[in-house]
Amino acid sequence: MALQRPIPISFALLFPHGCYVVGEVQAAKDFDAKRDTQAKDKVTGLPIWQAPVMDADPSLKAAQKTVTVKILAEVQPIVPPLLPGLPTAAIPS
Repeated sequence: MALQRPIPISFALLFPHGCYVVGEVQAAKDFDAKRDTQAKDKVTGLPIWQAPVMDADPSLKAAQKTVTVKILAEVQPIVPPLLPGLPTAAIPS
């Protein structure tokens, strides 16, 4: 039987080497809605935001490094400043 709800997992467990934001934080779309609206978490009611991140784990293959993470927050999260000389922002573990 498949789970029909999100699986909670800690940041440190998912990204033990940290990760880098590699794009904009955007509102996640609610594909079940009839019009273009932002998705909301079914349990908390908070708006869902999403951002592409690159896993800093050196053992991963290139195709496994970039994933989209979803963030529950009342207001749009702000990405930390870019690292000097790099097009990414670090998210510490």
